Amino acid sequence: MKSGKVIDLRGGKRIEAPRPRPASPAPHNRDRGVSPIRVRRRKLRAVVAFMFILLIAGAVYGVHWLSYLPRVTVQAIRVQGTEQLDPALIQSYVGSVIDDGSYHFLSRSNIFLYPKVVIEKGIVESFPRVKTATVSRDGMFGQNVAVAIVERAPLAQWCTSTAQSDCYAMDDQGYIFSAAASSTDTVRFAQPYLFTGGIATDTTSVIGQTFAPGHVPGILALLHLLIQNDDLTPMSVDVQDDQDFSIMFSQGFLLKASYGEDANALARNIQLVLGSDVLKGQQENLEYIDLRFGNRVYYKLKGQDQTAV
Repeated sequence: MKSGKVIDLRGGKRIEAPRPRPASPAPHNRDRGVSPIRVRRRKLRAVVAFMFILLIAGAVYGVHWLSYLPRVTVQAIRVQGTEQLDPALIQSYVGSVIDDGSYHFLSRSNIFLYPKVVIEKGIVESFPRVKTATVSRDGMFGQNVAVAIVERAPLAQWCTSTAQSDCYAMDDQGYIFSAAASSTDTVRFAQPYLFTGGIATDTTSVIGQTFAPGHVPGILALLHLLIQNDDLTPMSVDVQDDQDFSIMFSQGFLLKASYGEDANALARNIQLVLGSDVLKGQQENLEYIDLRFGNRVYYKLKGQDQTAV
C-alpha cells in the first residue's frame, strides 16, 4: 500500500497522512565488549592502592612505636654550673617540659626528639637568675640530658630608695634577678654602688625588669672614669626619667647629667669644674654640679643660690 495524500470528503481539504515514527534504538550495554583483561587490571590497581595505603600506615605506626623504645628514651637529667640555684629545681623543670602529662604521637622523651630549644628558652624565662642555658646529650646515642647553666653575676644593688629598703641584685646589664635580702648576693657585689629609680615599681614584681635599659654600660663606664681620673668615690646612681640621672659621691655632692653624653667628656668636664678657681677646694661645701646643659655648667654651694660657669 502506497502512502499518499488523503482527501477529506467532508471539507474538501487534503490532509497529510501520518508519517511512521522511527524505531527506538536498542539499549546499549556498556559492559558489552569489556575485555576480562581490563577487569583484571582494575582489580589489580585497587589491590596495589590498598597495599600501598596499608604500607604507609604501618610505617607511620612503626615510627610511633620506635619513638617510645626504652633504648632511645631520656634516662637522666644532669645540671651543671649552678651556684646559687638548686640544681634539683632545674631538673624538675626540665622533666616537666619533657613529660608534660599529654600523650604525643612521637615521644617527647626520645633522645632525638626532646624539645631542646623549648627547654633552653623556658629555663631562662622561668629562672631570672639564669643568664644562659645550654642543653645537650652525652654522646650521639647518650640517654642523659646535660643542662649547662650560667648564672648572672651580681654587680650592684637596686633599691626602692636610698634608705636601702627592698633591695635586689642587679647584673652588669641592669637586669634585676633576685631579692638581695634572700640570697648571699649581698656580700658578693662587684661594686658598692646603689642604684635607684629607672624601674616601674607599680608592677607585680621588679624581678625580671631592667634598670635604665640600654644605659647601664655607659653609666658604669662613667663611674669607672670618675674613680680613676678624678679621684672621686661614687656611692649611688638615681634615675629621674628617660633623659636624666644623678650620681651621689662620698664627698657629699651630687652630679646631674643626661643620657647620650660621652662618658669621657663628662669625666673631663667635672674635672675641669672642680679644678676651676671658683670651686677648687670647695668640695665639702658643694651641693651639686649640673652638666645637663651643654657648655653651660651650673653648680650650687650649700646655703647659696645656683651659679652658672
